[in-house]
Amino acid sequence: MEPQSNPPQSTTGPSGEPNVFSANLLQSIANRTSSRPNIRVGGTSLQRSVWDPTQSSAIVVPPSQTGGGIPIGISIGPSYFESYNNFPTASYIFMIPVGRRSTVEGSSSFAKSGWDTIGADNIIALEPGNEPNSYHGGYDAVEYVEQFREYSSAISEAVGIEVGEKPWLVGSVGTTAGDPAWNVTTLFDAGLDSLIPRIYSFSAHHYGWGLRIHLDVEEQLMDHRLMPRRMAKYVPEIAYLNALDPPVRFGFHEVGSGLAEIPDGSNILERSFGAALWQVDFMLYTMTMGVERVNMQSGLSFQFSQWNPVEWSGDPPAVFANFYGSLFSAAMIGPSGSAQATELDLGDDTGKLVAYAIYESGDLARVALLNLNFYNGSDASSSAARGSQTFNVECPSDQEEVMIVRLASPLGAGAMESTDISFGGQTWSYETDGLPVDAGIDDSSTVTVRDGVAEIAVLDSEAVMVVFRSATTSTTSSSGTASSTSSASREATGTYTPR
Repeated sequence: MEPQSNPPQSTTGPSGEPNVFSANLLQSIANRTSSRPNIRVGGTSLQRSVWDPTQSSAIVVPPSQTGGGIPIGISIGPSYFESYNNFPTASYIFMIPVGRRSTVEGSSSFAKSGWDTIGADNIIALEPGNEPNSYHGGYDAVEYVEQFREYSSAISEAVGIEVGEKPWLVGSVGTTAGDPAWNVTTLFDAGLDSLIPRIYSFSAHHYGWGLRIHLDVEEQLMDHRLMPRRMAKYVPEIAYLNALDPPVRFGFHEVGSGLAEIPDGSNILERSFGAALWQVDFMLYTMTMGVERVNMQSGLSFQFSQWNPVEWSGDPPAVFANFYGSLFSAAMIGPSGSAQATELDLGDDTGKLVAYAIYESGDLARVALLNLNFYNGSDASSSAARGSQTFNVECPSDQEEVMIVRLASPLGAGAMESTDISFGGQTWSYETDGLPVDAGIDDSSTVTVRDGVAEIAVLDSEAVMVVFRSATTSTTSSSGTASSTSSASREATGTYTPR
């Protein structure tokens, strides 16, 4: 969450005045995992901010930087941190500006003020700066490591803890994984390997589609074949961290569906229901990789945000489609604290049919079925009929029925309004203060198991969560003459543990 979305133009609301709309939406996600929601407050605006301990206002935005986008040179005062307490159930990754614009004394003062106001129990990790690979003037991995060593020592002393008592995110590298100048190996060889006791997690940032001109959401996001290709560059980095003693976590702590330039103003790449389906695919796929945490980035009028908390730059407060992606993903993870994920091989080479299984204590708990075939019912110029795929889920002998929960929209991938989208028959909007209401459609039901098989139809541009308890299952998908098979009995490859 970019600090430009804190007071005075507020995701959380100003001190003592919680933004109820935001709080209710956040709680809807948290309820599905029964864990504290974690918020990473940070980004470009905070990294390029100025700390003024004498300033009475929470944030002062330079006049030249008002009206939208990411402001540069904002001034932050101590009351800025008071808004964190408006979400008492939340925990935070606390980013502290460092780098060439900061001094040790200034960063330590910033950290001390925030630490005292937010409270140590509400901070799960500290973060030194943002995207150091974008700093100017020849800044490199060696300088980063030495600066981290110096600042983490000074800040720990300033807040009154032992070095390593509260761990740090390191890296916070922008979307340049695979760049040998800033990859995991380079940073640890530059000296991070000697600082492992201080480290909570290595952090990377990822956007589904970078700074490109808008082309087609179907080609850029709704093609699962791109997911393993784009994630492959992180696999050796995660393996390196897992081999350390002790192992170091890997997380994506700033994620969005895209950073596209959209000349037609449609925003379909970033905030459509198609982008929400991409988010589900991303979250579950990275879970199978062993990624420890994903933080979706938000900001005022950011089209890839989960919601827009207040009116800003002409954009009204609203729930965005990506919020539903978080709901579905959180429901798949569930409340056990021991969920393990694996992707099911459907034998589909089109990138349109995807399935994931979640295990709890070795038992199969839930399966996600994604039909990424593109349908855009909001396109008046298209007369294309909406197809569907039938997934035949083979169930254990003692399973008489399964529960299905749909993530759906009658408009398919092109849906932009929150009231055109539902999860489990409910919809969320600003008009309801972010509370769920009945969508008036049957999105949650049971399917009878016949001869050991549950037949589940999934519309094009839709996702279904299958809920049941059994040790193993196998899944097939077919439509017309196309068919594929998969097995859910192989060992899961990723583990998620709420903190």
